[in-house]
Amino acid sequence: MKNKLLLCLLIIMIFPIIVNAKEGLQVENGKTYYYENDIKVNGFKIIDNKLYFFSRVDYALKQGWQHAKEGYWYQNNDGEVLIGKQEVEGNTYYFDEKGIMQQGFITDNNELYFYSRVNGVLKQGWQHASEGAWYQDESGKVLRGNHNIEDRDYKFNDTTGLVEGFRKENNKTYYYNPDGTQAKGIQYMCGRFYLFNENTGEFEKYASVINVIDVSAHQKDINWSQVKKSGLVDAVILRLGYGQGYMDKYFVQNKNELERLGIPYSVYLFSYAENKEEALKESEFLVKAIKENKVHIYKDFSIFYDLEDWEIKSTGENSYGISKDTYSDMITTFIENTEKNLCIQTRVYASKNYIETRFDPSVQKYATWVAQWNNKLTYKGNYEGWQYTDCLSVPGINGCVDASKFYY
Repeated sequence: MKNKLLLCLLIIMIFPIIVNAKEGLQVENGKTYYYENDIKVNGFKIIDNKLYFFSRVDYALKQGWQHAKEGYWYQNNDGEVLIGKQEVEGNTYYFDEKGIMQQGFITDNNELYFYSRVNGVLKQGWQHASEGAWYQDESGKVLRGNHNIEDRDYKFNDTTGLVEGFRKENNKTYYYNPDGTQAKGIQYMCGRFYLFNENTGEFEKYASVINVIDVSAHQKDINWSQVKKSGLVDAVILRLGYGQGYMDKYFVQNKNELERLGIPYSVYLFSYAENKEEALKESEFLVKAIKENKVHIYKDFSIFYDLEDWEIKSTGENSYGISKDTYSDMITTFIENTEKNLCIQTRVYASKNYIETRFDPSVQKYATWVAQWNNKLTYKGNYEGWQYTDCLSVPGINGCVDASKFYY
């Protein structure tokens, strides 16, 4: 009888505890927990078909970015772990069915996307990795098939989205456009400047951009110390002179100042030639002037032959009637004589329109300093420099100055 009484008392004492056992989500002191059979749960937990994570340290429901052995994941203000393609704090991410942030290439609804391998953010525009190069549109979708991007045609692999056209031949890399033509010289493609050998097309390196101005007597006295201090100019191309014997009156002064300050430079000659005989005399004048004035051309630069329209009103002479054949003779004569005597690569400066309309295709390859005053160069040929404006303002120079970007 006594034992039965004790058992009844024990049941009475335990029953309230069983009745008050905690289950499910509970808020305690401003934090949310999840109980099962009166025991706090930690880790990932599916509740009402939604995924949550409770701290393995204090068991509280988490919010925001989390990181553990599983990887990275994100919990919204309700503590729900995000799954699938989601926007977080202005960036787009992809979380797998377990809520873990994914990186690299992801196929979603039969479309291919790439998420950064550094921070998991969905990328846009040109991308480069060990696999190759590819392009993602504004939605982040990896393009496949044929597309024109920034006025250049590309063929992207139908499966991987990688740019096709790069080929390895004898451990050397080449690039062939979708139309079968080979890339040579400086090429802006895949969001970068590539330097291919002008003759063989072999890829040499990714080119760096150099900010260059060209000056002449038109700018008069220049404070080169201020120019250098501005940080806007990496190198300069000086007008050495014009025609068959006319030195630019500021050339020697500018040259000496550039050498004193250690600013790299090259030179150009403005042509008034009408035939190859006169072009030869202009070359001979330039060669002599360079030698006599001990001109030190920066190692990466070419010397330039400036060909553009001109007119001498006093004599009626002009360039308007020079034929393509004559220009071909002039260009090859000037370049061959200059290179033979100076051992410095010599090329042509001209506008995009001038190259395309006045030069025969056989000599267009020599016109590597291209003028097109625009926010984008649309020239399709080889080039090493793009003169993009005739009116850059630079401290130390009165008025406007021509400015170019060179790629080496």
